[in-house]
Amino acid sequence: LQDKDSASYAITKTSKAGVITDLGKYTESSKLLRETTNIFTRYKDTFNLAGAKSNLSILYSKMGFFEEAKKERDEAIELAFLIKDYYSLEVYYHNASIDAYKTGDEVARIDNLLKAYKYGSLSENGFASRPIIVFELLRAYAANDSLAKAKTYFDIAKKEYSIKKVIPYEDFYRIALAEYYIATNEPEKALTEAKVALELLLDINDVEGIYEAYERLSNIYKLLDEHENAYNYAVKFATLKDSVNSLQKARALSYYQTLYETEKRDFKIASQESEIAVLDEQNKVKQQWMLFGGLGLIILFIIFYLIRSKKFAQKQQTLQEQFSRDLINGQEEERSRLARELHDSVGQKLMLLSKQTKKIENPNMENLAKSTLEEVRSISRGLHPSNLERMGLTMAINALIYDINANTDLFFSEAIDDIDYVVSKEAELHIYRIIQEVLSNIVKHSEAKAVKVEIQKTADTISVLVSDNGKGFDFESKYKNMSLGLKTLYERAKILGAQLQLDSKIDNGTEMRLDISI
Repeated sequence: LQDKDSASYAITKTSKAGVITDLGKYTESSKLLRETTNIFTRYKDTFNLAGAKSNLSILYSKMGFFEEAKKERDEAIELAFLIKDYYSLEVYYHNASIDAYKTGDEVARIDNLLKAYKYGSLSENGFASRPIIVFELLRAYAANDSLAKAKTYFDIAKKEYSIKKVIPYEDFYRIALAEYYIATNEPEKALTEAKVALELLLDINDVEGIYEAYERLSNIYKLLDEHENAYNYAVKFATLKDSVNSLQKARALSYYQTLYETEKRDFKIASQESEIAVLDEQNKVKQQWMLFGGLGLIILFIIFYLIRSKKFAQKQQTLQEQFSRDLINGQEEERSRLARELHDSVGQKLMLLSKQTKKIENPNMENLAKSTLEEVRSISRGLHPSNLERMGLTMAINALIYDINANTDLFFSEAIDDIDYVVSKEAELHIYRIIQEVLSNIVKHSEAKAVKVEIQKTADTISVLVSDNGKGFDFESKYKNMSLGLKTLYERAKILGAQLQLDSKIDNGTEMRLDISI
């Protein structure tokens, strides 16, 4: 296609944008779709304009911008109604149901699925995705305790699709059956379908589907009282979901940054063109006025540009700090939730199991139950430091050191001042986590024999020093390729408004110093 401004070229760009969206290149995809919407608007091509807006809504949805996604999709639906394009309406309403599911609006989810079913049935081009709509209605009604309605779609799914050699959209089919069996309290059947669904999702690398599958399996194993499996899948779910959410936030931040840079560049170009026009006009009047006027405009432009750049840098720093704070706080909340579930659910049942094993007088089973219970409690304490709430920051740090000292060959020397109630609860948690991470790294990597921990409090400062006599590392190289653990240390220090210094040399140990203003 040679004509870059033709409708055919725009259609090709729209298809390319859909692929780029699936690859996670949201900024590039957004640029293509905005170009194509302008072309389709100019040609008054309603059908393809609706398709481009639908693709934009999918892009926004993948970044978690659900309000923007709804705005674009509503415009696409309005255009489709104008030309009575029922085939596209089915697709648009189905996509709307997916967003409603993600935002927890079950009423809108079911309403949009029913509309998708209605307009798919009216389409002269055929029902675009009838199996998926049937399976999703089965899921939706099962999830909302409408078992009679769910049974209707369950019967359709079993009658029309289970007999086929190749089941269309089999991952949707298996998920729907699993959730129906969960609702009807048939966990064994649900487990069979959920396992098949997970394998299918792993084959196509559907990340969101995979972490939902982990959560589904965890819930099924809870119903079956298989708590170890339930816990393992809960951990997989939380870990993968955190990763997806972090990636989504990072892509959204990158998207906004690129849009801002584009707007800034366009503004600069427009300003330069305006300036040239002014200078040419002045040149017609008088050469001398052109010179002084031009210099004045250039100086004003530079001042404006520097002020704008400074504000942009400050805004970016603020966004990054807020993003880091939200990410870490979200991680702490999820850890706290998992710790509570382990303690209140798995822990309590293991305690009952331990008591039951005493009655049957089987020492091996009793020891296994006790060790498993202690391991779950240890994991729970690692996820959320309950000592921090019960004993205060100073005693919690001492307890952490005591625990590591009791379970390793490390020799500890410590001098810790009382720092309780000096900083906020949030700051106490960050201080504790920094010390915990540093000590964990020493145990895992340092090969040290001795560790020194000093915490000194003055009138306006808390100083934390943790050092070891281990093998150390090349700090310059390590800093350039900073691991997630090191990044988290520095981010927590930023949140505290503290100075964090790491000093390490090969064969000469490692020292961490944290200075916090009170």
